[in-house]
Amino acid sequence: MLQAWDRQCAFCRYDGQAAVATVGVEAAYVRWFSFDGPDSLDNGLALCVLLHHKLFESARWVSTPRSAYRCR
Repeated sequence: MLQAWDRQCAFCRYDGQAAVATVGVEAAYVRWFSFDGPDSLDNGLALCVLLHHKLFESARWVSTPRSAYRCR
């Protein structure tokens, strides 16, 4: 997942590359795997740890028909 997003946050483009390691960027499921979300690249995002992943996981991000994601 991280490699597919070039180890960058999908929203702010934070570049989590430190030499050969990825720092501060994590993979996240759009539709959670535990709720029958597919384990595939099109169901995932790379998100920065300190902002976007926390917002996404705490349901402060919503999906709308007009835009992919937005902050509340």
